[in-house]
Amino acid sequence: MEKRTMKTHTNGNGDNYRKVNPPPTLTVMEVAEILRVQKATIYKWIREDGFPHVRLGKRILVPTASLAKKLDMTSHDLVASLELEWW
Repeated sequence: MEKRTMKTHTNGNGDNYRKVNPPPTLTVMEVAEILRVQKATIYKWIREDGFPHVRLGKRILVPTASLAKKLDMTSHDLVASLELEWW
């Protein structure tokens, strides 16, 4: 499976823009990568356990703040801990 990478941006101060301003939502694939589980596991949690999510048509997104809260982290800490680059 090809690893998805995301472009990083700086805010003029040399700081990574996404570390300063985390994305408001993450895809199911991104959450699965963060938690190191299968996408099917995330879908199961959403279906059975009320895992925090937002549906936009057929698309399912997980609010970054809700995931961070579930992991007992701040959104900024969660995104800063990731080695992902946003495209």
